Amino acid sequence: MNTVSLGCQRFVVVAAMVSLMVEGGRVASVNGVPGKVVEEKLTIEQLLEISHPGPPTWSPQGNRIAFMRELDGAADLWWTTQEHDEPVPVTSEAGSDNPGTVSGFVWTKSGDELLYVLRGNLYRYDIDSGSLETLISDGSLSGGPTLTTDGLKIALVRDGRLWIGSFPGLNGSIVGDHEGSFRSLVWSPDGRFLAVLHSSVETIVEDTAVLMGDKVEFTRHETNPTDLGVIDVASGNLTWLERSDAYASEAAFSPDGMLAWQEIAHNAKQRRILVASPLDWLPRVVVDEYDKAWWTLTYLETGPRWSPDTESFVFLSERDGWTHVYMLDASDPAAEPFPLTAGEFEVEEPVWSPDGRILLFAANRGSLTERGLHLLDVPMTEGELPELEPISQLRGTSMFPRWRPDGQIVAFLHADPENPLDLWVQEPRPDAAEQLTDTWPEAAAEDDLIAPQTVRFSSADGELVPAQVFLPRDYYDRTDPVPVVVWVHGGGIRQNRYGWHPNRVYSLFYGFHQYLLQRGFMVVTVDYRGSIGYGRDFRQGQYLDLGGRDLDDVLATVRYLERVDDVDIGKVGVWGISYGGYLTMQALLQAPTAFDAGVNIAGVVDWLDWAIDPGGLWIDGRMESPEDHPDLYQQRSPIYFVDQLTRPLLILHGTADHPVPALQTFRLIDALVRADKPFEMMVYPGEQHAFLRSRTWRDAFRRVESFFDATLR
Repeated sequence: MNTVSLGCQRFVVVAAMVSLMVEGGRVASVNGVPGKVVEEKLTIEQLLEISHPGPPTWSPQGNRIAFMRELDGAADLWWTTQEHDEPVPVTSEAGSDNPGTVSGFVWTKSGDELLYVLRGNLYRYDIDSGSLETLISDGSLSGGPTLTTDGLKIALVRDGRLWIGSFPGLNGSIVGDHEGSFRSLVWSPDGRFLAVLHSSVETIVEDTAVLMGDKVEFTRHETNPTDLGVIDVASGNLTWLERSDAYASEAAFSPDGMLAWQEIAHNAKQRRILVASPLDWLPRVVVDEYDKAWWTLTYLETGPRWSPDTESFVFLSERDGWTHVYMLDASDPAAEPFPLTAGEFEVEEPVWSPDGRILLFAANRGSLTERGLHLLDVPMTEGELPELEPISQLRGTSMFPRWRPDGQIVAFLHADPENPLDLWVQEPRPDAAEQLTDTWPEAAAEDDLIAPQTVRFSSADGELVPAQVFLPRDYYDRTDPVPVVVWVHGGGIRQNRYGWHPNRVYSLFYGFHQYLLQRGFMVVTVDYRGSIGYGRDFRQGQYLDLGGRDLDDVLATVRYLERVDDVDIGKVGVWGISYGGYLTMQALLQAPTAFDAGVNIAGVVDWLDWAIDPGGLWIDGRMESPEDHPDLYQQRSPIYFVDQLTRPLLILHGTADHPVPALQTFRLIDALVRADKPFEMMVYPGEQHAFLRSRTWRDAFRRVESFFDATLR
């Protein structure tokens, strides 16, 4: 291990997979590429020009790659080649007054065309000519198009109902009379069946809030569990495979037509994997796991994945305390799953090579805040663990690996301290990675970026808390103490990363922290109990204790900073979004003098209310039901303790927020006014939980900057 000195305070820097050179706090080189030099300061406008790519999708012939790019509330479709050609936009919604979002796309069988849905219409884009044809123009579509393997049939969700037709002729009709929210349409290999997920969101009551005598109405919603069904295309019959109070994941067909899927119980304590044969579609449970706390919600993102040439599939499980890959022969009712990976690291996104011999995945092996690509030769029977081979020495986060159809090249997304998320390709061997896209704005190409230093410090109960420290570039030359901003990420399935974050919103926050560093702030980001990446026990540390041990972890940051030279311990602010906003409120109210200012972005303040709208897996798993623990729900809700506020507070929220309804903030405002507590706030009409539009972020970041300048300088 290495140690780094901050004045007289020394802390442990976690060893990384490859070397990183840091000069005066600046990135000198990452992944062997010279770092950017100091010439001009990074601006908020430049940060808002950084687009965010989505997972790559190869054309059937493997000569082109399509991907989405998010920017300014729009999600546009692009394509490129692995020969480093300039990426080509298929749509250009970003920057428009009323941007749309491509809700789904697919390559046609020839690989010369892209089908996509935008504003509810279906379009066909010709790659060679760049011509565009409108196939359906009535605005009735949701989700994306799905084609059969032979490319001759297409499935769509039209006016909330399933529509199946021929392609390219589009002769088809509505199938069945089922309405609701259909998604995740998956064809069987022979095109005879279509698996679908179905759920509905029902209005259950119109609630009111009396604010200073005015009546404001809020529509509440109840999210129902997700059902899985299979449609016989010839007859149009829909067979429900699972209709319960559980949440089903996207299904997957084996090469011979077997169906596999997973379901999570409504309280997140049980996870099952089931299979069914097209002979009778009778579900058979092949994996059944129970945990008194809750399963990680990332399981909903990664269901069972069939081998291309056997009746086995792989899946992720935490049964040994860390998320690892397991394999199961579904053809043998007596078979038991066996591990393919093990150790104190976690695996994400396992994908089979086209020939079924190799498994490729991302893992934080060697550095828990990073994700590197690894592969292994897949054994067909249980035995010694196969050897893991890292195929990339890139620092940072590599994710969403996708094999080219011939198995010779892998496309993936990558971010590090020097580069926001971009599209890369490489052969499945070490040191072969090549960058295909560059999302860094040209005008900001020579600005300097500061890499984090990973530390751990003790919480109140002795648990070591992971955190990252960012030092302003003039830290060692300053004569005055440094103000500090502590960042608290959102809850449950998040983790701060080494470098730019792979999530769109958290990438913006990472960039804004770089901006604050240039303005002379130190930044500390903390991974409290409940964060992913550190094993099951750490992730479940919030069980029946929201706002308890995780709050202790955040408060431990202040005790750590007290031991660091050149820190102005009387100028330490805290801020966060979503659950991070909640912990910010908890810190300001339960430890009123620990921090000197706080910013709450879309944070929950009343768990009793949040259990009603939106409710669901997240709260049921962590806190069980409010009927079982009413006192705990109230004790851990900041809204009941606003009289203890003594520090400056800024509140930001969007009115179209579904994960944390704006009613939470309106009730908080009402409580603060009644308690005669000063605060600042801004509500953004029509904005979502994670703000979409650049103009909103511009306003929010400027408010946060001004707030911290006023309270921490």
